[in-house]
Amino acid sequence: MRFEKVIIVSDMDGTFLGRGATVVPENVEAVEYFNSKGGKFTFATGRVHYNIFKAVKNANLLCNIPAVTVNGACIYDLSLNKIVYENPMNVSDVKEVTEFADSEYPHIGVRCSTEYGMLTNRVNEIIKKDIDGFEGGRVEIKDTDMWIGEKIYKVVFRAQAEQLLEFRSDLERNFAGRFNIAASSPRFLELNSPGCSKADGIEFISNYYENEYKYKPIVFAVGDYENDLQMLNSADYSVCPSNASDRVKAASDFVLCDCDDGVIGELVKLIERL
Repeated sequence: MRFEKVIIVSDMDGTFLGRGATVVPENVEAVEYFNSKGGKFTFATGRVHYNIFKAVKNANLLCNIPAVTVNGACIYDLSLNKIVYENPMNVSDVKEVTEFADSEYPHIGVRCSTEYGMLTNRVNEIIKKDIDGFEGGRVEIKDTDMWIGEKIYKVVFRAQAEQLLEFRSDLERNFAGRFNIAASSPRFLELNSPGCSKADGIEFISNYYENEYKYKPIVFAVGDYENDLQMLNSADYSVCPSNASDRVKAASDFVLCDCDDGVIGELVKLIERL
């Protein structure tokens, strides 16, 4: 078949989705066509699996192989509604870095992505907005001393860009090697387990595919920001929309149209021509 042996792994926000997390019809149509011709499509996102459905209602029909969620911390089969693989964080480390932020940067918001929803120890103006708009799971607000036993996939720090730059510098100095640190936008700084990234998800998906179908796939990875860089570097072909950051553009084999104009649609046409 036309796209047999080909996998497209796409970031969601700013890539598959347009601005404002809107679904771009050209992308949906392209994925349906790609899958019908033997291709395999999935997401690699910072979102937790239940939050994927908030943005893309039929994600389980589009993703015909497991999705890379929370930056590689959980590989989730959206069709079967089950975890395939997970890499949760060390809760003691999460507790320590959260308390550090509370002490040194109290204006910065912090929230954790968990197996059930969102966890935080305090609600400031930024986190209140996140809670008010949260769907797909429950929200827990409790002191960090009560976090032991939680399954935490990712920590998100939220603030203005210049504030996060200073905070990040402090994190990298005081917590070296204890987290994988990457920005998903100028105002979002995300922490996962050390070594955990979307690239791990790419490797898992590629091995999963090879074991299932008995041949090595060709992987096209699509992303737009820093937390996509490791994934893009690990793929056979790296792709980004024209709205991607300069670092991502420099790391990409192909720079295609703006995310609002259907970058996955353009990619499928490109693959047909290769």
